[in-house]
Amino acid sequence: MAKQFPIVAAVLSAMLVAPAASATRSFPNDLRTELHLSYAPPCALCHELGMTGIGTVTTPFGESMRLRGLRAGDSASLSEALGRMRRDNVDSDGDGVTDLDELAHGTDPNRYGFVSIFDQQEPSYGCTASAGRSSTGALAAIALSAFLLLALRRRKSHRKAAE
Repeated sequence: MAKQFPIVAAVLSAMLVAPAASATRSFPNDLRTELHLSYAPPCALCHELGMTGIGTVTTPFGESMRLRGLRAGDSASLSEALGRMRRDNVDSDGDGVTDLDELAHGTDPNRYGFVSIFDQQEPSYGCTASAGRSSTGALAAIALSAFLLLALRRRKSHRKAAE
């Protein structure tokens, strides 16, 4: 047990200081500013059902932005990707209206036709949370459980050896 303690302690420490995954908080307002919109687009513009975290940019618009250089946490890459979207006349949903024109009119570039960008259910926790994804607390609980199971196993083996 003594040999395993430094390893377990290091893993627990790393999990407690590791950052939780989340969407880039500034992107909705960055989009509002860059595109001169009267609203900040909802998280669901790029994240399916608005569920944020690493690997959750799965909407057609989000994928189009990533293909044009969008990187998490990088507002400059957002501006560059929007420029490429404009240059390429991207129409992610194939309805004949470019994504940027749809956003200017308040319609969803992920859904065919003229569907309001706000005609979707947004999660109550917003862009900065991640439901069930990358929870440092959950990882710490799992690691602590594993540590306790190892300690219990070790204790049982010592009892058997003493008998």
